[in-house]
Amino acid sequence: MAGPNGNDVFWQDRAARDNSDYNGSGSNAGFYDERGERRQRFSSIKAYILFIAICLFLIFITSCVLAGDIKLRMGNSVEVPYDRVNGVAYVYDSDNKIYAVGIDALSQLKGDNVVLYYTGDNIASAKPVTVVWFYVVMYMAWIAILIFLIFAAWKKFHGSHHAVEHTGKSRFDD
Repeated sequence: MAGPNGNDVFWQDRAARDNSDYNGSGSNAGFYDERGERRQRFSSIKAYILFIAICLFLIFITSCVLAGDIKLRMGNSVEVPYDRVNGVAYVYDSDNKIYAVGIDALSQLKGDNVVLYYTGDNIASAKPVTVVWFYVVMYMAWIAILIFLIFAAWKKFHGSHHAVEHTGKSRFDD
């Protein structure tokens, strides 16, 4: 399309600007949709919201496991020797039945012995509890990740403006 003075580039550029789809230019110049901007901001942090929900779920799971360990510690306990090579402790009940309990690296150990906890009189359900430092490390990790995700989402949500208004004088101003 040629203009009145034959300047095609000007008219092509103008047509491109009129057909552009961002606010502040084109045929809808000056149109501002607050709900649309808020919707766009929330869509830009969807991944952060998903990871925050996953992190909160993992904190909840850690709390449930810790509550189970605390409840188990309130029950009966028995200290038995364990086999370091196989990672197994053997427990005998009152009828001289043998029960094998698997011992892992996070079990609370006392030298060559391990303390097994059980509720009621059922020694067959005896199991070791997890060491306390594991929960401290887990909570510290989940909370650090959660704080990072919240901070990143906050920055992304509040930093997604189309136009930035500068106040004050910069070194390039006259």
